This record gives sequence, C-alpha cells and structure tokens, in this order.
Amino acid sequence: MTSSTIGGSSPRLERAIALQVRVARRLGLVVLALIVVLPALWVLFLAPTTGSDATSFGSAVHDPKDFLITLLNGVTDAGLYFVVASGFTLIFGLMRVVNLAHGAFFPSAATWRSSSSGTSSGRAARSG
Repeated sequence: MTSSTIGGSSPRLERAIALQVRVARRLGLVVLALIVVLPALWVLFLAPTTGSDATSFGSAVHDPKDFLITLLNGVTDAGLYFVVASGFTLIFGLMRVVNLAHGAFFPSAATWRSSSSGTSSGRAARSG
C-alpha cells in the first residue's frame, strides 16, 4: 500500500468531492435566484388584473403609483421592525434583562393614529 491510501484520501476522491461541492453551490445559487427572480417578475410584470388568478392591484407596470406606495409602506415597516429589534438587542445586551415594557407604546400609538385619522387603512376617507 502507498502512503496516500493509508493515511489520506486518494486524489480521485478529492476531485469527486470538490466536484460535488461545486455542483451543490451552483444548484443553491440557481434555487436562490429562482426564489428571488420569479416573485419579482410576478409582481412587476405578470400579475393579472382580471380572471380567476387576479390580484387586487395587478402588476407594478399596470399601476406604478400603488406599487410605489406599497413599496414605501414596506420599507417603513421594515425600518420600524429594525428599530424595535435594535432596542431589544441593546437592552438585553447591556442589562441582560428581557425588557418588553416599551412594547406598550405600539398599541397606544396605533390607538392614537386610528383615532386621529378616522380610518385604519392609512388612506384618507374619500368623499363621494
């Protein structure tokens, strides 16, 4: 027996493992691209406005104003969640105490917001 088969692996096995790793990485990238690209294509171009598969807004190309409003609402919500998560992380990281007391501000802010605008959907009531 040679020293390469006694203590280590053969070069043929190493090449086979390296090939499997490359294939797995590329397959993972393809799956990730499909997970990102297909929903983006649906939202931007393919969402129908009529028929059994119709969405409430249609595609972003069909009505860019509603898409922009929805996008900005999503970015605003993401920013709010980031601030809340950062607050929890900061309090727990410094004090080693899970302090959920400032979570009471969110229901009170929602109550104030809904009573001050008259609607809960975020848009002003249309007079007709």
